[in-house]
Amino acid sequence: MKIRLVQYRDIIDCMRFDGSYHNADVNVYDSVIRKHSQHQLSHFCSEIFSTGRNKRTYTTPDFGYPYLSNSDVIAADPFMSCKYCSRKYDFDDKAVLREGMILTGRVGAIGQTSLVPSYFEKAKAMGSDNIIRIVIKPEYRKGFIYAYLSSKIGRLSFWKYATGGVQPFITETMVGLLPIPQFSQAFQKEIDNLIQKSITLRENAFNKLKETQNLILSELSVNISKRNFGKVSISDILQSHNSRFEANFHISEGADIENASSG
Repeated sequence: MKIRLVQYRDIIDCMRFDGSYHNADVNVYDSVIRKHSQHQLSHFCSEIFSTGRNKRTYTTPDFGYPYLSNSDVIAADPFMSCKYCSRKYDFDDKAVLREGMILTGRVGAIGQTSLVPSYFEKAKAMGSDNIIRIVIKPEYRKGFIYAYLSSKIGRLSFWKYATGGVQPFITETMVGLLPIPQFSQAFQKEIDNLIQKSITLRENAFNKLKETQNLILSELSVNISKRNFGKVSISDILQSHNSRFEANFHISEGADIENASSG
């Protein structure tokens, strides 16, 4: 059984025991954070926004820019599984994920927070309309604010404001209401430096991952991006069930690599 002390003056403000007195973790943490917070998140931001939903034309990596979802932005190689929007028809400069932006989910992935590395912007990667962008003012430490928002207490704070029964969501205005705890400048600087180092390590890891992938494909003499057709023997079709095109006739990256390695 969970219990906590409630001060008399807190009850006087609303003159009743409302839902905020329920002993959920988010309520307990929120009451403590507010006592050690001078400003809400919006105070530290120049912008908190998401982009509109437009008609998109998907294409291949050769002819498009990455279009990232909430799950893509936290992946080790976000450009491997994401969709690509046409460079000619669908480029939206406002949707480009800029270095240093803090990203969080608007629908579904509430509280899932990430910090944009430089290679997102270099690739002109665009984020979906379900991603809320948080742009911290230059005079504040975005690494420290990101560290708090991505912590257990920070994630619960998002759910304090989330709404919706079937599919929970949170708006940009709600995100701006999140209280940010006040710590000493020395502590904030220490946390910010650690986060900046982690971003550098992530970028280095991404570059090494791409180098490794290119080396493997080069050794196997596979050019995945250029291959879009293949040959299937008539005897394979005749021997298949009901003489039809089976699913394993589909040309995929895995098939390319398997055939090259077996050859």
